[in-house]
Amino acid sequence: MYIIPVERQLDMLHPLPVTKLWGIGPVTGAKLNAIGIVTIGDLAAMSEKEVDISIGSTVGRSLWLMAQGIDNRVVAPRAISKQISTEHTYPKDLLTKETVDAAIVRAAEGAHRRLLKDGRGARTVTLKLRMADFHIESRSATLSYATDDLDTLKATAFRVARYPDELGPIRLVGVSYSGLEEARQDVLFPELDRLAVTRDDTDYEPGVSDGRVPERVEVVTEDVPEDTWVATQDIVHDEYGHGWVQGTGHGVVSVRFETRATGPGKTCSFAVNDPALHPGDPLDSLDWADWLAADDELADAPARES
Repeated sequence: MYIIPVERQLDMLHPLPVTKLWGIGPVTGAKLNAIGIVTIGDLAAMSEKEVDISIGSTVGRSLWLMAQGIDNRVVAPRAISKQISTEHTYPKDLLTKETVDAAIVRAAEGAHRRLLKDGRGARTVTLKLRMADFHIESRSATLSYATDDLDTLKATAFRVARYPDELGPIRLVGVSYSGLEEARQDVLFPELDRLAVTRDDTDYEPGVSDGRVPERVEVVTEDVPEDTWVATQDIVHDEYGHGWVQGTGHGVVSVRFETRATGPGKTCSFAVNDPALHPGDPLDSLDWADWLAADDELADAPARES
């Protein structure tokens, strides 16, 4: 950004091509070039009558005044932001998971600094990746509450991350926060949302090992009610067993498969309308089978003689 001193504005403005003036597109530019108006200075030197004849008395006069450095429009503040983002284009393509992870952290932290200045919390985290061939991959995850906690926001970005071995060389990485709300909600177990599931976590077999949306999840093309599943709701998968909803949004539900007996488990993602998913009984998460077996053994044991 550069501030043009008042005394130098015309010296800097007038030599520029007339198409550099805001509001002059290819059609108007071609029309002006045809009558010998090539630079902004040429437009400024026209008479008011010449402008009216050439490009009209309404738009033409406003462009003519701007060419002279005159703009009487009221300066108004911007509307309230609907999202806050930071993105970086890299001079060399990112080719490894480590470089992409570092780029995600950089973008997430940059957007977080702006989020704190804004004073609101975010519900939705979107990761934007632009490939070397310029096509864009964008994925989002939505929390059940608004937060400005950096660890939670970074972990959410990592849950939707994809890497060069899947997509090819990556040139741009961006993170944006949306669903902005003034109110921020304290949650009972915030550390659960701060867990970034990565493909290095290989200690759990069922489901998708890296926590990302698997290829077998069908794209949801119809409107799916967002309240199909609710965060923390108990859920059962026909193959993977009992778990609970860690987050849902954009037609995808993330489920953490674990019970008291299994200990911490992995997060897998499915389409919200996956027929293998069913509401679960919270009591089943206690997984009493081992305790009941122990009780049965005690009941079957012969009574001791006094």
